[in-house]
Amino acid sequence: TDEPTATNTSIPAPVPFFTTESIIGAPLTVQFNNQTTGDVTSYSWDFGDGSPITDQNSVANPSHVYPAGGTYTVMLTAVGAGGSNTYTAQVSVTDPVNALFNASALSTSPLTGQFTNESSGPVVASSWDFGDGATSSETSPSHTYAASGTYNVTLTVTGSDGGTSTYTGQ
Repeated sequence: TDEPTATNTSIPAPVPFFTTESIIGAPLTVQFNNQTTGDVTSYSWDFGDGSPITDQNSVANPSHVYPAGGTYTVMLTAVGAGGSNTYTAQVSVTDPVNALFNASALSTSPLTGQFTNESSGPVVASSWDFGDGATSSETSPSHTYAASGTYNVTLTVTGSDGGTSTYTGQ
């Protein structure tokens, strides 16, 4: 007798994967680009910063705001008819640097100014151009001008990620 034979049609579990794209500026927002393959019925994200699960948990391509720069362990779980798999990756979030300074006169003859570095972010280096040919790498230097006049002072700061920011004032 011919009996029907059963065929094994197992459905593989989806294979989760994502890439990231930083959005520069504050707050520290990261866009997640989901590249999961396979039959997916739902997603679950753990952004690695202890934040509560939000409505974006089930979104395929969420963005997430991190409270501070650092390295976070992010997990994406993809669930499908064939089961579930989790992809885990380290995501580095960098605080941007923003150059800013304040100047005040210490004396008027000769003109000596105190330059206070008020930059924000993880500044690792400061570079000053006082507009008269003199420079400094001090954090908050003072500078004496040989002649009176108007000088454009430029502060360039470098962040821990190698990014720079420049501010010019008089």
